Amino acid sequence: MFANNRELFDFIRSLVEKLDTIEENQWSSSFKDAMNISFMPGEVLGELRGTLRNFKETKFPKQLNVETEIEAALESLDEALRPRTMRS
Repeated sequence: MFANNRELFDFIRSLVEKLDTIEENQWSSSFKDAMNISFMPGEVLGELRGTLRNFKETKFPKQLNVETEIEAALESLDEALRPRTMRS
């Protein structure tokens, strides 16, 4: 799990760089769009979670060797977006 949003966003930026390296422009653009969808943190986190969930089902996490980080990011996002009364 990521300790804070900064670590999560740094991971997403590094993922975008890896996707750009293999010229996977569709997913790269999807993550860039998710990061820039709003100034409201909850909206950005929600968009990232949806994009990561869809991305997880492709061949790219394994190809880029980021499967563990994807799981950690989703776990962090699920925790961050969980209603406060249900947080661990």
